[in-house]
Amino acid sequence: MKFQNFTKTLVIILTSTLILSACSRQDQKLKLIFPKKVNYESFIIAKHLGYFGENVEAITVKSGINAAEAMTLGDADMAAMGDGPTVILLSKNKNTSIVTRYAKGERIHRLIAAHTIKSSSDLKGKKIGIQIGSSTHAALYAWLANKHFTSDDVELVPMNPSNMPEAMKSKQLDAIAGSEPWGLNVEKLCKDEVHELANLSNPENHSPHILVAKNKVLSSQIETVQKVVEALKKANQFIKENPDDAAKIAAKYIGLNFTDEAKCISRLDWTLGWDKSDKNSINNTARFFLKSKKINDIPDIENRLNLFY
Repeated sequence: MKFQNFTKTLVIILTSTLILSACSRQDQKLKLIFPKKVNYESFIIAKHLGYFGENVEAITVKSGINAAEAMTLGDADMAAMGDGPTVILLSKNKNTSIVTRYAKGERIHRLIAAHTIKSSSDLKGKKIGIQIGSSTHAALYAWLANKHFTSDDVELVPMNPSNMPEAMKSKQLDAIAGSEPWGLNVEKLCKDEVHELANLSNPENHSPHILVAKNKVLSSQIETVQKVVEALKKANQFIKENPDDAAKIAAKYIGLNFTDEAKCISRLDWTLGWDKSDKNSINNTARFFLKSKKINDIPDIENRLNLFY
């Protein structure tokens, strides 16, 4: 009888411990990281308007590459990034999955060149500043290939985007490729000395902007993950219905003026979801990165989806 009572007590203790542990995981703050850039306005709006709720700690970084690094280092549970950093993260970290696409932006990547460069053919032998591993990096590869350039035709200069304006001003570079606000920053400093040579749009890649998460978070904090996705959906709706208000809010965080911010917002399609074109875009980026040896293999996207939308 004593043994039976002991067994019952042990079962109660273990059950209570498991319940408390599960509750603790659900109540634990989820660390969400996103860049403080135009491409991530959904997150900026959601944070500003309090859509994420109390169980999400929203932290900003400079770029999608920084967000991917935070995931790899274990400093984030979820992170937002473009297709370039997503491919690199998935290829290196098997414990992460795609949650949703929250925007499309094939016109967000821009090639800003010196005013003396009038056409793509003038770029041969020239230096182009680029943030290696970024979505723009993949978009530039695709654009150059469409122009029948080889990797030897131009010199890609790895660069922190914040240094691009001065590098163009001092003529250390002939052109830069970047998403906003990098292109705008160059245009503002260099004025008539530069112009937009092209946007790096590609019919095979609509530059999906993606939310990724650790697999363990997707199993242990499902309600909070769903809350994040619902917050993004509300933020996207706010951007579409109140574009001027959204631009005013985001401009304060990003450092652009209202006019520039509003112009940048129009370059993206703020739509949440996932479809075949997203998979094709990701694979397109992965092929370019494999060719340039940024990754060793192409991630199996179908097996890396844990979709919420």
